Amino acid sequence: MFNNIINISINNKIFTYISYYTLLIISQIFLVLTAFITLPYPNLSLWESYKMCIPYAWLDWVFLTYAVNISHVNKDLLTPNQILFSIIGIQVILISLFNYFYLNKKITTSDYVSYIVIFIAYFVSIQQPLTKFLDNNNNNNNKSNSLAIAENLDKL
Repeated sequence: MFNNIINISINNKIFTYISYYTLLIISQIFLVLTAFITLPYPNLSLWESYKMCIPYAWLDWVFLTYAVNISHVNKDLLTPNQILFSIIGIQVILISLFNYFYLNKKITTSDYVSYIVIFIAYFVSIQQPLTKFLDNNNNNNNKSNSLAIAENLDKL
C-alpha cells in the first residue's frame, strides 16, 4: 500500500514531505511512548515491562521503516543530517509533552532554549548559509589567486 504512495509522491514534493513527516512523527510518538509507558509502575518485573513496551516498539519500527523508505526513494528530500535533526527535534518536543501531560512535570526554560537551538541547527543544515558564505569567499579568493598567477605568468 505505502509503495504506491511513495511512487505517487515522487511527482508531488509537498505530499512527499507531508507523508514523510507524518510517518516520522507517528513513529516517534510510539518510540517515546515505549520509553515512558512503564515509568508510573516502578514495581514491574523485566518481563512485564517488556510485554508492555514491545508492541509500541514494533509500531515505531513499522512507521519509521516507511518514513526511511520515503527518504531513500526521494534522494533530494533530506540529507542524513537533516533526518537526524528532525528525529532529535521531534523526540525532544514529544518527551517534553509526555513529561508535561503524562508525568505532570513542568517544562523549563532550558527546554525552550533547546527547542531554539535545535531549530537553528535544522535551519542551518537546510539553508546552509555558512557553506554558501564560505564558498563565495573561496571562489573570490580562487579568482584573485588565479588572476595573480596569470599576471605572473605574463611577466615571464
